[in-house]
Amino acid sequence: MLPNFLIIGAARSGTSTLYRYLQSHRQIYLRPNKRPEPHFFFKESEYVKGLGYYEETWFPKEGSWQAVGEASTSYLFGPAVPARVAEALPGVRLIALLRNPIDRAFSNYWHSVRSGFETLDFATAIERETERTNAIEGTALAELKPYSYIARGFYYGQISNYLRFFAREQITLATFEELCERPALLLKDVYRHLRVAEELPRRMDIIENRSVPEGTVLDPSLRRRLIQMYADDVVRLGKLLDRDLTAWLG
Repeated sequence: MLPNFLIIGAARSGTSTLYRYLQSHRQIYLRPNKRPEPHFFFKESEYVKGLGYYEETWFPKEGSWQAVGEASTSYLFGPAVPARVAEALPGVRLIALLRNPIDRAFSNYWHSVRSGFETLDFATAIERETERTNAIEGTALAELKPYSYIARGFYYGQISNYLRFFAREQITLATFEELCERPALLLKDVYRHLRVAEELPRRMDIIENRSVPEGTVLDPSLRRRLIQMYADDVVRLGKLLDRDLTAWLG
């Protein structure tokens, strides 16, 4: 039993919350625990094991679910992933959650801090992002791109890469902000995309896996710098998706 839908990311954009909501639906199969994520189509060490391994490791042997899926937030960022998914699962339906790239980067940074992986302050970490990424090239760590706080937020190229291999109707896109502010509407769109019954969960006020410490805010001057950095990409993405994303630049 291979999946007929994938939650592809972006990381730190509400995928854990969406996963929990979808998991409660009687016609949808998602593993009881989101983590560890499979990362099958992203990690070379996993991908070389083949589809049989993927199927046996991550999915049930039988069942009557209408939608069977998994979530790996690396899939949106991985440049080789769309081609691999298209070859293995050409009819798959994809779900992408995007978040204001500045807030996403800040959350990603604090997630790394909480995990004991990051010791630099945020400003220094993003200043040295390219340097640190280049320094681990050729190592086992390089594949995970652990320091790519800023790079992961350039969504235009990532979404465009998927549209090279999949029809637009195979991909549903939503934002973290919509998940927080209008979860019922978002879920109804996802249910239609997955072709399952419209059965909303009892509770829709849960945000899973928070990482930024309460009361912690991004320095306004640094936010302005990052707005300038992302402005062109956000505008291009908005045109590509025919959506107004200018609130991300406010």
